[in-house]
Amino acid sequence: MTDLFEEIFVTVGTTKFDELVKKILSDECVQILRRKGCKRLVIQAGSLLVNNNLLTDIPVECEIFSYEPSIIDRIRRADLVIGHSGAGTVLDVLRAGKPLLIVTNESLMNNHQEELANKLKEENYLSSCSVKDLPQAIESFDRGQLKPFPPPKLDIFPKFLDSIFNFS
Repeated sequence: MTDLFEEIFVTVGTTKFDELVKKILSDECVQILRRKGCKRLVIQAGSLLVNNNLLTDIPVECEIFSYEPSIIDRIRRADLVIGHSGAGTVLDVLRAGKPLLIVTNESLMNNHQEELANKLKEENYLSSCSVKDLPQAIESFDRGQLKPFPPPKLDIFPKFLDSIFNFS
């Protein structure tokens, strides 16, 4: 059975990642998104200025914005999140239980986002790709191959403090 993703949320976070936005809006990616069931594409584009006239040619409902104080509601509404590999975004998406396709931003210093994406991909919590491989990654994305992200263990640090200060 093919995954259907009616609403897809794309985020670049606060970094400049114009390549991701341009690639997701390419004819090739849009056609794949439609085959995956996309009816609504929501893009947080950061500092990239997108001419809204370009969006009228896209055969799915498309909303694009620069920034919002919080994107957690956008994440919760999405059937699939495609985004950069910023730690905050990754944790928000995984904790919300949403399937995540990370697109690494290779232009960042030391490509540190790739390390996070590779480790979480290795653990089967998400899928990842480069910008150039995005169309193929969307086409082959299978949420059934991903495992749920575990809830945070909020008692570890308090127990550690208790042991140090002999509160237990």
